[in-house]
Amino acid sequence: MDIRTEAPVSPLKNAPLPDNAKAIGSGWDFEYATTKSEFTFLEHPKNGLLYLSAIPAPDEMARIYPSNYYAFSDEETQPKIIKVVRDFLENRKVALYKNLIPSDSAHVLDIGCGDGRLLHIIQKHTPAGWRFSGIEIGESGAAEARKKGYDVVQGDIEFTDPAEWEGKFDLILMHQLIEHTRSPAVLLERAAKWLKPGGVLSIETPECKGWDFSLFKRRYWGGYHFPRHFFLFNKTVLSEMAHDAGLYVISAKSILSPVFWVHSIHNYCADHEKYKKYCPYLKPTNVVLLAIATAIEIVQLTLTRQTTNLQMILRKR
Repeated sequence: MDIRTEAPVSPLKNAPLPDNAKAIGSGWDFEYATTKSEFTFLEHPKNGLLYLSAIPAPDEMARIYPSNYYAFSDEETQPKIIKVVRDFLENRKVALYKNLIPSDSAHVLDIGCGDGRLLHIIQKHTPAGWRFSGIEIGESGAAEARKKGYDVVQGDIEFTDPAEWEGKFDLILMHQLIEHTRSPAVLLERAAKWLKPGGVLSIETPECKGWDFSLFKRRYWGGYHFPRHFFLFNKTVLSEMAHDAGLYVISAKSILSPVFWVHSIHNYCADHEKYKKYCPYLKPTNVVLLAIATAIEIVQLTLTRQTTNLQMILRKR
């Protein structure tokens, strides 16, 4: 293996990682080719938690998040039609946040804020008194978010705990983030500490339940995001972790996740020499491909109420 790794630690207090876990899927960094090392996801036999058998060491983080990582310049790379649709979907979430936090002076923190795209959307549709902060591991992403006027800390959330954040925030966003962390239970406890009493935490994270997971789970499923996703949760596991952190569940449901379909097809082609030439076209910026994937997601959600993207809204006790 050409990348330094370490053993994962169970995020659950009463469920250590077993020695006899079953391998579910394996692969390399199909999306960015930062390493050709093979990584394997294992399944906990008791609770269904999926986890990497070996996770990249802390000093490898800069390597596996290259400067062209999508979140660092998300807004700049999107075709206009995709941006319009994504903004529409995010706007619906903003309405939920406003109902949960009926205040003219709320303070919002986006953990893993990228270039500040989500903060910008929320700011456009909330009272002028709302304030916005972020934390972002990528230097370029943090710089772009600061240009938009947000108070952003650049650093690894695993090692960042500003004393002045305790009890500061009304709303914390953790979208497609918790699965990237080696100590997700600690992160939940930290987020609970940063929330005001009654504050709200919004989590979005992959869940291994949908059609795309069933079809591609052995190797190519986009939700694996090798080697950047360390843990993949289900509703039961995440609810238990939240309870231990002093949070309770307001809602937990599946939401659309068309990009995992696109990434899954891209990963298959990247792993086969004769199909690699198609990879530049197999991106979430491909309007036609994304539209097809979205249609499949809508049908799946209508028929099964389940996708591979879990949204969980939590409140601090």
